[in-house]
Amino acid sequence: MTLLQVKDLEVRFAAAGSGLLGLNKQWVRAVNGVTLNIAAGETLGLVGESGSGKSTLGRAILHLNPISAGQVLVDGIDMTHGGPIDIARLRHETAMIFQDPYAALNPRLTIGETLFEVLRVQRKVAPELIPRRVGGVA
Repeated sequence: MTLLQVKDLEVRFAAAGSGLLGLNKQWVRAVNGVTLNIAAGETLGLVGESGSGKSTLGRAILHLNPISAGQVLVDGIDMTHGGPIDIARLRHETAMIFQDPYAALNPRLTIGETLFEVLRVQRKVAPELIPRRVGGVA
């Protein structure tokens, strides 16, 4: 089952100082035609140079940046033009760890311990099922 499907996603921003009064506006392509599928149980690592669009892609998927073209489907539901309820559900069921891991993650905890704590606090999984869901970390 495909959980996340991204089809030909593009994100463009107006270049700084381009086009007086909106005329002849120049665009910067931050994300250019990205397509990916993530199925249940799969993990995707996104790697690239600084400024290559990794964070912009994640932000666009979560509707934190506007999508210029393409499509984002979550559980088969088109989120590209999703309403407030769809976007709220998307953001409730997903998370993004931003580039500064020291600001986003506690360096004293393993990733497993961090996931365990999130599931415990948010009560999304029954307490007795959390260790199995996280991979046996207590």
